[in-house]
Amino acid sequence: MIQLAAAAAIALLVSPSTVTPNPQILRAALLEPTDASFVEADLGTSGMLEGPFDLQSYMDFYRSSGTDEGTVRDIAQNLRHDGFAGGYGREWYRPGKRDVLGEMVMVFTTSSGALSFDHTSKVHYAGNSGFGSFVNPHLDQDAFAFTYSGDGYSSTLVVFAKGNAMFLVGRSSDAGFNTDATVTHADRIYAAAPSGFPLQAPSSQPALGQYLRLLGIAGLVALLMLATVVAVVVYVLRAPRPVDPAQVPESRP
Repeated sequence: MIQLAAAAAIALLVSPSTVTPNPQILRAALLEPTDASFVEADLGTSGMLEGPFDLQSYMDFYRSSGTDEGTVRDIAQNLRHDGFAGGYGREWYRPGKRDVLGEMVMVFTTSSGALSFDHTSKVHYAGNSGFGSFVNPHLDQDAFAFTYSGDGYSSTLVVFAKGNAMFLVGRSSDAGFNTDATVTHADRIYAAAPSGFPLQAPSSQPALGQYLRLLGIAGLVALLMLATVVAVVVYVLRAPRPVDPAQVPESRP
C-alpha cells in the first residue's frame, strides 16, 4: 500500500500538463478562398471537418468517413507519439456544384513533432489506393503535394510543416484536379502562417490549478508519513516483549 501511494505521488510530480492551442489563432491562420463563390460550411456539417478538434474528434471524423479501425488506431498512435495538441479545420463548397476546398492545421508540442507527422502523412497518402502522383508545391524541402481520385472526385492536396504546426490544403471536384489553383492557395497560407503557435493550459486559472496540484501532492506525502507512523506503532504493539525471569513460576516435579 505504501509503495502504491509513493508511486502515485511520483506520477503526479513527473506527469506533463495537458496543453492546447488557441482555436481563434488557428482559425485565423486558415485563409478565405479568393473565389467568392465558395461558401463556408457550418459547424457540425456531416462529412466535413469544420471547427476545432482534438485527438478523439479527429479519430471520430476518420471513422465517419469509413476508415477502418486499424488505420484509425495507427493514426492515433502516431499523433500521440508526435505530441499532437489540437487542430482546426475549415471547409468551403460551391452551391450546386461538386467542388470543395478544405484547409486544416494541426499543432504539436514541438516543431520536430509536426515535421515527423508530415513525413508520416506522406508515406500514408502514397500507400492509399486512390493515390495518383506527387506534385512539387515549391514551398520547402519537406512540403509535398499529390493528386488523388476517389468517390467521383479528383483532388489535389498540399501538406507542409511550419514551426510546430502541420497544414493541409486540398481541393476536390468532379471537374478536374485544380492543381495549380490548390498549390497557389497553399502558397498564400504558407506565406501568412506564423512560425509557431503558442500552447496554453486548458484551465482558465492555471495558478489556482497549480496550487491545488501542489496541495494534492502535499496531501499524499502527509498520508505516506502517517502510514509509516501507523506501521511502526503496529509493529511495536505486536512485537513479543522480553520476559522478567523473576516472574516465571518455578516448575514443580
